Amino acid sequence: MNKKRLILMFLMLCLVIEAGMASAMEIYIHNKPLSGKILTQGDEIFVPAAELKKLIRGELSWSEQDGSVKANGNETSIKIMRAQSTVYLPLKAVASAMGYKVTVNKATGIVDLYQQKALMPGTSPTPQPTQAAGQTQPATASPGDSKGPEGPDPLTIVEKSSMEDGKDPKNAGLRIYALVTNGRGKDANNVVATCMLLSDGKVYNQKVENVGRLAAGEKKEVIFYFPAGWTQQMKHDFTVKGD
Repeated sequence: MNKKRLILMFLMLCLVIEAGMASAMEIYIHNKPLSGKILTQGDEIFVPAAELKKLIRGELSWSEQDGSVKANGNETSIKIMRAQSTVYLPLKAVASAMGYKVTVNKATGIVDLYQQKALMPGTSPTPQPTQAAGQTQPATASPGDSKGPEGPDPLTIVEKSSMEDGKDPKNAGLRIYALVTNGRGKDANNVVATCMLLSDGKVYNQKVENVGRLAAGEKKEVIFYFPAGWTQQMKHDFTVKGD
């Protein structure tokens, strides 16, 4: 067996190992599963560009001629990747350019994306302020507590029902239905609701849903979807916040 053949077999083995690792990964954007084959390269995750565009909020475009990518109308340094005639985009890089936060649960292989703040076309994510030495951060709400630093916040979330769906393997999992209510007396913007699955006081998984704008007195149903393996027997809690 010559040297070239050995090298080729080694490269093929590396691709098989990498594909196996990626196939165990599940990606959710706004609680909706992303379809298509997932590839990995180091810490970066590559997903089909067309499938990502269906779920991500904002303007996402790319050029197959020069490999460039635009996020919300802005030029980026992101480059496309082609594999088996499919255009792929680096998930974490695109998420950062479009104001999304990425959470990776290594234990379950689940990747969640949610929008930290809605961005208008032509805008970029606003850098988060840093904490100066000796400066204290404002108080934040704890799980299940919608009180802010200045007292109770009438932006609330309550559970309506939950169900396990095991009939269709493609849709098997746990769905938790909740109702978000704006009782502030004024509009609430950038409302984000979170559902956490708990065991022994620890958060084992969570889903984040971008509710968006809620008018004064408005109520909106939110559905949190957890894939197969999570059951109604697990305790869960909610948080909700908004501007």
